This record gives sequence, C-alpha cells and structure tokens, in this order.
Amino acid sequence: MADFTEKYQQEIERLIKASVRDLQLQTELIDHCCCSIEEQLLEGHSFDDALSNTLHNLAPNGIHEIEEQVQFILTLKYLLQ
Repeated sequence: MADFTEKYQQEIERLIKASVRDLQLQTELIDHCCCSIEEQLLEGHSFDDALSNTLHNLAPNGIHEIEEQVQFILTLKYLLQ
C-alpha cells in the first residue's frame, strides 16, 4: 500500500491547473481527485493506476471538458433568467 504523498498532491495540482482556468473549479477538482486517489491507494493500487482511473472516471474526454460544461451551464442559466 502506497501512502498519499506531497509529491502526489503536486502532480495532481499540476495536471488540473494545466487544464482548468477557473480557480474555484481547480480547488474542487483537486480535492475530488486527491480523495479518489487516496482511496484507491488504500485498496492497493499504484499512484499511476489510481490517477488514470480517477481522471478517466471523472472526465473520459479530458479535465478541460468539465470546465466547458460548467461554463455552458452557467451561460444557459444566465440566458434563461
């Protein structure tokens, strides 16, 4: 079983920040990914496998897709008001 390390946290932050501009969304995604990866590490997965699983389950087409969907929903909400 691997421990969740600061190095893992930094790698997750780097990946999210490279794909997402919105700071609040970055924070939420980093937290979600860290929790998911930590859980998988406790189950015996390697960090690389846990990271890959988490990113694929969260956003199969890439993390940037989440920000695009959030922006679409917020724009739609604004237009419907």
